[in-house]
Amino acid sequence: MALVSCPECTKEISDKAETCPNCGFPIKLETELNIVKQKKQLEDNLDAAKQLQQKQYDDDLIKARETELGIEAFYDELTKKTLELYKTHSDTGASREDWAVQYTALRNDMFAGKSEEFVTLFENYSTREAVAKTDKQNAELKQKSKNHSENLRQEVKKDFLSLKQETDKLQEQFRLDEITLDDLMDKSTVLTEKQLEGKSDAYLDLWSILQNEDLRAAQEEVKLASERLRISQDEGRRVEAELKRTQDGCSKLEGLSIDEQIIFLKSNPFEGALEMIGQLEEIQQKYATPKQLAVRHPQSVQPIDITPPDYHTATPAIYVENDTAVICPRCKARNAYHASGKGFGLGKAAVGGILLGPVGLLGGLFGSKKLVIQCIKCGNKWSP
Repeated sequence: MALVSCPECTKEISDKAETCPNCGFPIKLETELNIVKQKKQLEDNLDAAKQLQQKQYDDDLIKARETELGIEAFYDELTKKTLELYKTHSDTGASREDWAVQYTALRNDMFAGKSEEFVTLFENYSTREAVAKTDKQNAELKQKSKNHSENLRQEVKKDFLSLKQETDKLQEQFRLDEITLDDLMDKSTVLTEKQLEGKSDAYLDLWSILQNEDLRAAQEEVKLASERLRISQDEGRRVEAELKRTQDGCSKLEGLSIDEQIIFLKSNPFEGALEMIGQLEEIQQKYATPKQLAVRHPQSVQPIDITPPDYHTATPAIYVENDTAVICPRCKARNAYHASGKGFGLGKAAVGGILLGPVGLLGGLFGSKKLVIQCIKCGNKWSP
């Protein structure tokens, strides 16, 4: 038992099965039909081979008999004498009737005394030669026509490209306002008529084909340009909408605290919102009030209060050039403060961030009347 593929579902089944267990295809019946078809095809092939062999055998016998009787030599001699007779007829200017009479007399003289078999073989031979000669002439004519068509196609293509260059120059002059639209149309028409004057129908047909191809290419180029313009317009509208959304978002941030601004940006993201959130969080950390820390106790978590140091006994402040420390105006303590972020101007910060980057975001502090700094040492409050 062997496995074969089911013609219907292609799954492997036994070659002894009458039907496929998967799809129910009658595999046994199909196999029997295939055997019958193959047998019939084999018989047809054998018959065709026998016929071809018999024809070849008959042809060989005919050729052998023609050679034995000298049919080929007789055909060549008759052809030669016929050509001589035709030349004499042409030189003397005799009528067609005279030519027919003389040719009939020539054939009768040459076939005199020949057997019926000879005449039959000669007629078959002359027919084959005439067919072979006609086929050869047709092949040569077809090749000449193909060469002529190719040459004509190259000529038309060359002339078409030359005219296109001339019309492109005219179109360039029109774009530069050197000629009017009417001048462009008139000169293009004159050039085309001059190029096509006196040309054959085949030339004009090929010209029309090239013209249609050029027109289709131009239409496709216009279509692509329109698509690129549409994409550009869509992108412009998208950028404009995103810019408006950013402006609206920045306008809504005015008057909010830093915490409120961060919450708003996270819930209403727009272009650049993530960068602004990061910069705001950096500022928030910089100006944040110190918080209590906690450590784990064996029994419970006990808060540890961090008490500010005694700045009365601190080392006096030393001022140096380009010093950026925050100094209390009253007690001169350095960096001993906490600041509330209320009143941070995010509108100015947004503009400064767009123009100057992260540093520009600090512009939200400039001009604010609500930012209050309190000295941890003496309790003095002031605004920057």
